[in-house]
Amino acid sequence: MNSIFKNILTLLVLIPSCYAQKNQIKEAQKELKAGNFEQALAILSPVEYLISNAVVEDRIHFYYVQGTALVNLANNNINTSKNLSKAILVFSDLIEVESESNMQKFTPEAIETLSKIKENLVISANEDLVNENFTASSEKFYQAYLIDKKDTLQLYNAAMS
Repeated sequence: MNSIFKNILTLLVLIPSCYAQKNQIKEAQKELKAGNFEQALAILSPVEYLISNAVVEDRIHFYYVQGTALVNLANNNINTSKNLSKAILVFSDLIEVESESNMQKFTPEAIETLSKIKENLVISANEDLVNENFTASSEKFYQAYLIDKKDTLQLYNAAMS
């Protein structure tokens, strides 16, 4: 009898939290469409630790909104390297979740965004190399390697610079 009450209590606690996650993701999507990227990230941050246990569809939307907001902040020159690093990880998580669930809703867009990020990182790293800013160049080459770990040339460039 005691275990039945524990199960009911657990359900009563979990159901509202799942509903709240959906609402926060929808709010963040609205802010993203309005161009308020920092506000979208601020809305998503309280549920970030809960998202690993969420429904697959909610996880996909969460990662997509978060990654898109981070890339847009980086494009606006707001903590560019930090936001790009986070965006790479978030889009990688998005691709992984979608491949596990056989839902390919945002994967093509995520792959395209990652390839653009990689291209921009390599160009910027080469410019830093020419300007003899070896530390920044090395970090950017390494970030480019993290996007596509099969491209070991970027890892070699990071080590050399």
